[in-house]
Amino acid sequence: MLADAVEKNGVDVVYMKDFEEIVKYIDENLSEGDVVITMGAGDVYKIGEEFLAQL
Repeated sequence: MLADAVEKNGVDVVYMKDFEEIVKYIDENLSEGDVVITMGAGDVYKIGEEFLAQL
C-alpha cells in the first residue's frame, strides 16, 4: 500500500517482498563506488549482512 501511494505521487518505486529479493536486487544493480544504506525497523540490518556474506 505504501509503495502504491508513493508511486501515485509521481515517485519511482521498487517493491520487494523479502530480504532475499532485496539482496539480489542490490547485487545486480550496485556499481563500484556506490554506497548502500538500509534503514528501517526490526531486522533490516540483515540485508547488509546477507549481501556481504555473498561477496
